[in-house]
Amino acid sequence: MDINLTTIASKLKRYNPKLYTPGGGSAPLKSVKLLLEGMPSLEPDILYIGKASSFVGKLPPSSCVNILCVPDVDIPPEYTGNSNMNLMVLDKKADVFMVFNEIQDVLTAELNLARSSKRLLDTLMDGKGIQHIIDVAYEILGNPICFGDPSGRLITHKGLVEAIEPIWDEQIKTGRFSPNTVRSSEYQESVAKINKSSSPVWLKGMSKYLKIASKVAIGNITVGYLTVIEYEKPFKESDLELVALLCDVISSEMYKTKPFKNAKGALYESFLADLLNGSIQDSQAVQEMVKDLNLKLGENLYILTIDLRRSDNSYAHLVHLMYRLENMVTGSKSIMYRDYIVMLISCDKEKPFSGGSLSPFLEFLRENNLYAGLSRCFHSLMELNYYYMQSLKAIELGIRSNKEDVFFVYEEYALYHLLDTHSNPAGLKKFCHPSLLTLMDYDRKNNTSYTQTLYIYIMNNRNRAESANILRIHRATLIYRIEKIETITDIDLDDMNTLNHLYVSFMILRFINQFNPEPYLNTG
Repeated sequence: MDINLTTIASKLKRYNPKLYTPGGGSAPLKSVKLLLEGMPSLEPDILYIGKASSFVGKLPPSSCVNILCVPDVDIPPEYTGNSNMNLMVLDKKADVFMVFNEIQDVLTAELNLARSSKRLLDTLMDGKGIQHIIDVAYEILGNPICFGDPSGRLITHKGLVEAIEPIWDEQIKTGRFSPNTVRSSEYQESVAKINKSSSPVWLKGMSKYLKIASKVAIGNITVGYLTVIEYEKPFKESDLELVALLCDVISSEMYKTKPFKNAKGALYESFLADLLNGSIQDSQAVQEMVKDLNLKLGENLYILTIDLRRSDNSYAHLVHLMYRLENMVTGSKSIMYRDYIVMLISCDKEKPFSGGSLSPFLEFLRENNLYAGLSRCFHSLMELNYYYMQSLKAIELGIRSNKEDVFFVYEEYALYHLLDTHSNPAGLKKFCHPSLLTLMDYDRKNNTSYTQTLYIYIMNNRNRAESANILRIHRATLIYRIEKIETITDIDLDDMNTLNHLYVSFMILRFINQFNPEPYLNTG
């Protein structure tokens, strides 16, 4: 940041400085020195400080030099009107040595500000996202920083602790300001003051601690509010400038990673995040937000969750993935939430991935080392958190049961979910049909594969032609095997209760990894 006489004059207003820069201003200054009589040469990027008698009549008026002086003698017009000389004149009562020390402090502060500004700007090049920017800003400013969206939801923070004030306790514990806080006159007045200003403002009000607050905008759209709290050390005047720059850096980061076309995009993400963490319990509030955001939702809703924990975790890359996915999945809207991309899918009749769209989606997941889970269909946003947990459970159980796949539909794992709630998974085997365990024991002793034949037969709804085709045997051979199975187990495969029990038994054995049908499922 360049420092010249004009900058310094703004810091020395109590001395009533008068500037004489007929050439249009001074060049940037790099340091300050005392002006002494008989100095051999004067450099154009140094500010010389002394009494007027140190240079009047002793220095040529045409010298290319920057001088700050206390007038102990009259200063002729040839010095104040020369286009080469830049001159600042203070009150006669000013002490030269005190002024010298003050300007040294100004130069030091400006130098520190320049270094801090460079550190903040460098965070944009790092590409590590908003949290990294806030972390660096906290190191520079030395006070807690909070960044929230326009609805009062906490996006991120650094140094925020519960001991500060009750209002910040809300942010930490619930991730947002309470409705009562947002509706309070103090909150509304603070927001109005911030919105009215184009630069950071001081806030105190009824709060115990002084704060610097500012809006973060992209173009003329406010996408968040930044607050720095004077909790760990006193504010410096330069903190206002740093907060202004910090807001610009956050704005640039948000713009480069996501095309914010309107403020509703940010509000939608805040709304969806609140539904995901279950912080909205009022159905009326949900209806009002749907109306305010003008959401056009279909009759059928699904949650599709993408697990990012194996993927490249750079912020820009994750945002790129999110928008690629939105383009693939019709009727979807997504946010990044914890270690996932969470997509709310809205449709009227068709299920997700209809019309051949599943293949490119699966290919995309494999290319980017991703897992995905799809919830059951639901119809109310108030249930969103429940069905989000379904999608997570589908991923967990799917990975556990079949590491070859990358996309897991909860409907196919609902029974496994039920089994997973059993306090002793190993004890689940007690619920298996005893005749199935008898058949497995027969296979082990006689080196036969009747258990696999029975599995294929049941999973294909006792379709003999289809089952024989999968097993690559003649239909007559399958009929012989079925009869043999009934003889060994003494069961009737035309009895529906028996079939249901056998189906659940196979699911239990798969769940506890005591039966693997894959070689037969992948045949043919």
